[in-house]
Amino acid sequence: MAPRLSEVVNYVERPGKILTLKNLLLHGDEPVSITTALQGSGGFGKTTLANALCNDEDIILAIYRGILWVTLGQQKGSALTALQKLYDAIGIEKKTFLDVEQAQHELKDKLVGKNYLLVLDDAWHRVDVEDIIAATTGCAVLITTRMDRLMLHSRQEQVDEMTAEEAVRLLSRYAGIEYTTDSQLSSLAQKLGYWALLLKLVGAQLKARMDEGESIGQAILYVNKRLEKKGLTGFDMSDAERRNDSVTICLQASIELLESHEQEKLYGLGIFPEDENIPFQVLEKYWEMDDDDCEDFLDKKLHKLGLVDLDLPNKNTFHA
Repeated sequence: MAPRLSEVVNYVERPGKILTLKNLLLHGDEPVSITTALQGSGGFGKTTLANALCNDEDIILAIYRGILWVTLGQQKGSALTALQKLYDAIGIEKKTFLDVEQAQHELKDKLVGKNYLLVLDDAWHRVDVEDIIAATTGCAVLITTRMDRLMLHSRQEQVDEMTAEEAVRLLSRYAGIEYTTDSQLSSLAQKLGYWALLLKLVGAQLKARMDEGESIGQAILYVNKRLEKKGLTGFDMSDAERRNDSVTICLQASIELLESHEQEKLYGLGIFPEDENIPFQVLEKYWEMDDDDCEDFLDKKLHKLGLVDLDLPNKNTFHA
């Protein structure tokens, strides 16, 4: 159930974090039944780290039954749906559960003595996580969450900024250039707080400028001027208000590269759930566009500027 690492756009390795997580999840040659929470603000790469861990050879060898992955999201009461998905993934016969208690009982029977890694991605509510874990005794559990101390008895690994080298590599990938230690690029990455979300947005802006014929130096100069004009002169991770302001500034700088009617379409995506895959056919009807125009707008405008993510292998879904 875990996504393939090859599907992660512009993936950059974070070996230090991966090693720490592997040490938490593995005890010698055997997995241990622990709950490890990856906590951090949105856009720091928690889901990508969990994905990388699930594709790590040592983890795959240790977790011989397999890896189970469900995304929970902000909506409280997601446990029943998650338990149903987990049962469907490992069960032979199909069953539909009426309540959490029934789902827990049936799933627990299927998991007795089995060695799985369970990933609960984007968890927000303790009660939902506890309801799921209650049915998965014996599984190693990895949780990604923005909530500090979501689980009182979990070993929590804070996920914050990337290292300077990792950040420049990611910025380079999104800008579409080879990795370089160029001081201008390094300074820009530092200004963005080595935050994956901001690196993605600004990297996409750099690529858009270079696609118009500018050099990387010219593109950096242009983007820097726009960000500073809007008030982004530095990044303070410890100040939540300034951190949120930084995100707003980078988003606005990207959105302003769209025409007014294109911005209206983007804002209209606010009706869709966060991080849920939405079929293109839904957008075609919503925007009243034919399939080619809809895909071109998503791919060559919104995705290109880092404002939405596309399911690139299939090119038939997106999420904002």
